[in-house]
Amino acid sequence: MSKSCPLAALAVLLLAALPLAAQIVEEDLADPEMTAEELPPPAPLDPALVELFDEAEDVFNSPAQADSLPLLGRVIEGLQAVLAAGNPPPEARRLLALSLSYRAQAELNLGADDKVRADLEELLRVQPSFDFDRQLVSPRLVEQLDALRERMVGYVSLTAIDPPDLELRVDGRRVDALAGPIAVLAGQRRLSARRPGYAPQSLEVEVEAASTTSVEVVLERTSAVLRLQTRPPGALVVIDGVGRGVTGGTAPEGSLPPSAAAVYPREEFSDVFVLEGLPLGRHQLEIRLEGYRPHPAVLHIEQLIDYEIPPIVLQRQQGTLVLRDLPAGATVRLDGRPATIDERRGDDARLILAPGDYRLLIEQGPSKMLTRRFSIADRQTVEIDVRLQPGLALLGVLGGDREAGQRLAQALAATLGRTGKWTVIDHAAAAAPLLAGSGADAAALRQGAGGIDWPALQRRLDDALPGLVYVLGVLSSDLLATHADLLIWPAAPGPPRPDRLHLALDDRSELERLEAAFNRSLRLHRPWLGAQLIDSLASTHPVVVAVTAGGPAATAGLRVGDRVTAVAQVPVDSVAALDERIAAAEVGEAVTLTVRSAAGERTVRVSLGDSPLILAPEGGERLWSVTFADLMLLEERAGDDELWIVRLNRAQAFLETRAWVAAARELRAVRVPHDGGGVGRGTVEYQLGIALAHAGEQYRDTARSHLERAAGDDGARLYHNDGPWIAPRAQAWLIALGEGQP
Repeated sequence: MSKSCPLAALAVLLLAALPLAAQIVEEDLADPEMTAEELPPPAPLDPALVELFDEAEDVFNSPAQADSLPLLGRVIEGLQAVLAAGNPPPEARRLLALSLSYRAQAELNLGADDKVRADLEELLRVQPSFDFDRQLVSPRLVEQLDALRERMVGYVSLTAIDPPDLELRVDGRRVDALAGPIAVLAGQRRLSARRPGYAPQSLEVEVEAASTTSVEVVLERTSAVLRLQTRPPGALVVIDGVGRGVTGGTAPEGSLPPSAAAVYPREEFSDVFVLEGLPLGRHQLEIRLEGYRPHPAVLHIEQLIDYEIPPIVLQRQQGTLVLRDLPAGATVRLDGRPATIDERRGDDARLILAPGDYRLLIEQGPSKMLTRRFSIADRQTVEIDVRLQPGLALLGVLGGDREAGQRLAQALAATLGRTGKWTVIDHAAAAAPLLAGSGADAAALRQGAGGIDWPALQRRLDDALPGLVYVLGVLSSDLLATHADLLIWPAAPGPPRPDRLHLALDDRSELERLEAAFNRSLRLHRPWLGAQLIDSLASTHPVVVAVTAGGPAATAGLRVGDRVTAVAQVPVDSVAALDERIAAAEVGEAVTLTVRSAAGERTVRVSLGDSPLILAPEGGERLWSVTFADLMLLEERAGDDELWIVRLNRAQAFLETRAWVAAARELRAVRVPHDGGGVGRGTVEYQLGIALAHAGEQYRDTARSHLERAAGDDGARLYHNDGPWIAPRAQAWLIALGEGQP
């Protein structure tokens, strides 16, 4: 008899600097004989079968005991099938024995003696050690069972067991080797014993009924055994570069040492992983799990005994992302999902991330965004300075010419990204189903997109995809595209109908024009001269026909009838040339005008005043979608004295895009802070009259009222304080309305 070996604590030397072994693939896993032989876990019993047994048991214990027989028959049939399939759960054998005992009792009470005998014989074959509660069961039934046991059952007594915790099976059924004599069916029985680290043993034993056969079971030690647990389960156990198995299951109650159990929930640890086949000597252990740092160690196997190491807690692989100057309240997303800030230090935020490639999006609404792609490795720190800019959402390029579409998409991203003013976000993949669901496909957009509900599409995009401006490309052909249309529109509350920019795919100047449109800075003020000039056939130079009392020109001494020949010594021969020179100056700048009159030539030095500016259409060159987005940005920074100018220009954008109702609502919110001439209340009345005149027949009378007030404001101007007079334009509109126009 060999001496039993207790579990030993294994000295494990952690090697932080140990080089990582090559990645193990499935083919590298050890052969089955190198690992502990274990039967697969039995499948759990069908819950419906267990429920049927419970029902049968309740009926058996009721006054209507006989009614339990059909139910017990179904249970017995089902459980016999489970046992016949092999490797049944222990519960199946126990329930089958109970079911047979219940049916035998019920049949005895009905006088079916032959059936009683058959069930008792089957009962002993299923569980030779079964016995009734002799205080509750009929003595006749006990006598029959005892008589059958005398003929059918013998006993095996283990006179020597080494090691004591070996696993013993009789004819494949696991039994308790230390519980005393083992009841078995008489005849030739197969005993098999196994235990990790020992050579398995099998022997045939002839057992006679009603007698005891003595057997010694002594296994030969062949290797050391390593037992370990990991947190989390699913880790690959590698010995000397060879994968030996994967930890799994859940730690049983009481399997963890107090130190580990006090820190982590038991459910987070694996069941005990048993590894045998370890020869004497030094071995290299490594625990691997994707997303976690490898856990290396050295094993010194000095005796062929069982070794148990403390539970291994794997550390996640992680790097640190530092967001410098992250504004409070900003939303951080990684790969489209909200990210958790792990630590705040002043204005900086830290996020602990698993290694990998990420797409970062930070936003405080569509006007303040940042997007960035970055990679992070284990133990690496990546720092990103947060500078939020308005979002420009690229929705992709529609059309079947994929090569042309890809080139255009890349060119748009590069061109618009160069401005430095916008955060360019590629929403092509996410936008595709939204566009398709709105009917915005290439064919429809090539035909003018008259059937698309643009306000609804704008709402869907605003809800799902962040951005202050949206850009969508449409190729001219699905086969061989040479041109494309760019559809550009702002987020709400901007005009939902897009600007359409036609460009040749091989013409870089078109993209440069687009870049300029997105890169321009809005000016809502311009210099004010305070004089009205006209071009006249009687003069080769602009002629002053009116001077605003108290204005810059009047203060400088410019008079009606003066002809302006030069501005800052640069000759001018038209009102357009003069206006261009004035517009290029700065507010408050003193400019020298050379003028002629009947008294001769003189110079007039004018300190230019400050005029509000309403943006003009620029002959169709202006992209009102981008302009509106810029106005939204200005509105965020505007004070009360500037807000009315911003709103007046927002209304202008709605008027130019024929969004009449939106324009009227915007104009009704404008509060002009002064009552003088120029751009002011009269301008608002005029534009509101135009918006309402187009908004519908029901608004015509209200439109007339606003236009009449505009016509009565002799000092009101359009675009700026030196712009066209509004009164005659309002009169023309009143005439048109009287004739049933527009």
